[in-house]
Amino acid sequence: MRKNKLLIGFFLSLAVLIAFEFYIYLNYSTISKDITHISFVMTGDNLDLWENMQSGAETAALDMDCDVNFVNCSMASGVDGEIEAIKRQLKEGADYVVCASSFEEQLQDFISENSLGDKVSLIEAVEDNSLGQDFADYIVEKGSKNVLILSGKENETLLASLDKAGVSYRTMAFDGYDFENNVLSESLDVYCIDNRPEAVYYLDKEMISALAYRDDFSLGYITVKHLLTEKSLNRIARGATLYYIVDKDSMYSEKMEKILFPFAK
Repeated sequence: MRKNKLLIGFFLSLAVLIAFEFYIYLNYSTISKDITHISFVMTGDNLDLWENMQSGAETAALDMDCDVNFVNCSMASGVDGEIEAIKRQLKEGADYVVCASSFEEQLQDFISENSLGDKVSLIEAVEDNSLGQDFADYIVEKGSKNVLILSGKENETLLASLDKAGVSYRTMAFDGYDFENNVLSESLDVYCIDNRPEAVYYLDKEMISALAYRDDFSLGYITVKHLLTEKSLNRIARGATLYYIVDKDSMYSEKMEKILFPFAK
């Protein structure tokens, strides 16, 4: 009888030991590895506009012990809203905060005054000056004299270059233009600065003459990869091409298909 109790005790102890080791195995990665938390604070009333950047960031974070979080900050909240969003992310444990701001100068002052340069960075989704000049050169080269520029934000370099070249232009938000009743396109050549799928669709339908396309997917990917390897925000995306100018003839080239349709198989 005593022998049976000893055997039962032995097997119970063995079962407990195996269960404990199995628990440790399942939770080993969580216990032993440091997770890098990166928050993106994106200004705009529609977070869907940052979908490509979010996809790029999440792709880079796969299997890299990294957690990526995207936070939307409305335009109406202004720079104070952006600052509060940044503070909240840091308080909640973010290792880095990357901000696409509509108030770059004011936000940069906040970062400098609070010595947050190693934790918080402004990141430009596109080199605005270079894109504007290249797009203006393209429009002039195509011989357009009267154009409509569709964009969520006016590009000052583009407009100044068009003025200098003697090109007449109007500007309008992408959402404000009715493509189905495109009366203006009868007298104006339509050009667009946007990266949403609808813009690519209307380019394919030749309702847009050319599209200046922000490569937000690559920007999100490069940002996360850089932070995980360099632990720094100082040289994110330096030297990388983050915008393209594409028309109907070039949109289905091998290179542009990968950029315009990153999830196409």
